[in-house]
Amino acid sequence: MPNPEITVALPLWRAKDIAWLALESLCRQFTQTPWELIIAEETTQQHNPLGKGGLAPYRERLKKAGCVEVTYIPITEWIPLADKWRIIAKMAHPNSRTFILQAADCYSEPARLQRSHDALKDHHWTHTTKGVFLDLKHNAK
Repeated sequence: MPNPEITVALPLWRAKDIAWLALESLCRQFTQTPWELIIAEETTQQHNPLGKGGLAPYRERLKKAGCVEVTYIPITEWIPLADKWRIIAKMAHPNSRTFILQAADCYSEPARLQRSHDALKDHHWTHTTKGVFLDLKHNAK
């Protein structure tokens, strides 16, 4: 199994009902670069966690999309988002050169991982200039 060159950081909080969106988008990535997914999530019922069980149905599809490792970090009490990113960063594979922030309620377009990884060969930071948002309740963009 190749070492991941991309780390996708997915911090979750009360995301049981929306994490599917991010996970679906990650299952649909087109990349030739091996990547890993690291999830950090509060696991108490009051935090409505996705949990390892909710992640299980995506594992094989993530693998087919180039994900070589999925790591789930259970957290027993609420912590700030920045702390989750720090925990995830410390867990990243030492060969990983690209750290991608993935929100639970955001859909990553199919080339996001590869495009970001390629852009970071000559830069230290990348950000898209546009975001497309859909209001499902009112079916409006």
